[in-house]
Amino acid sequence: MSFQKDSELDSIYQNVFEFIEKEKLLAGVSNLLLAVSGGPDSLAMLEILKHLSQDFDFTISVAHFDHKLRDDSADDLIFVKDLCVRSDIKFISGEGDVREAMKASGGGVEEIARRLRYDFLAFAAERHSAEAVATGHTFEDQAETVLQRVLRGSGIRGIQGILPESSLPSAPSIRLIRPLLEIGHA
Repeated sequence: MSFQKDSELDSIYQNVFEFIEKEKLLAGVSNLLLAVSGGPDSLAMLEILKHLSQDFDFTISVAHFDHKLRDDSADDLIFVKDLCVRSDIKFISGEGDVREAMKASGGGVEEIARRLRYDFLAFAAERHSAEAVATGHTFEDQAETVLQRVLRGSGIRGIQGILPESSLPSAPSIRLIRPLLEIGHA
């Protein structure tokens, strides 16, 4: 049984490694900031990139942003911070009150949460001298994005889905990469 698990894990590492190489996601990256929420996708990304950091010769640091949308959201912060301390990984956290920002600007929850998160990630990347920020978007996120855009009536460009790499919205000089985009939750 453990052999099968090891072989499945090796397959995941190999798939992510090949995707990173194919898309050249880590070209020129020596410091990579990982956006880790504490959910399964971002935690998987942390473990995978921690493992692959030797192959691609980069150091990692972790950024966690608390949107203050759940009463227990501080638990995620504590969990991610403790994980980083145990693994000797640089950690930075930030917080923003999405509901208050919504009152001030009139935007929707997802829009405001994304803006606050990307503003924080830009700050954290600059603070840690990271050339890129990685998020844990997966194949399921890709499918969901395409479906949402089709339902909204997006044109051809709009339905292309999530790109493996783009610019960080709040800091265009910093790359935003999605190394798990071809990996599913299973």
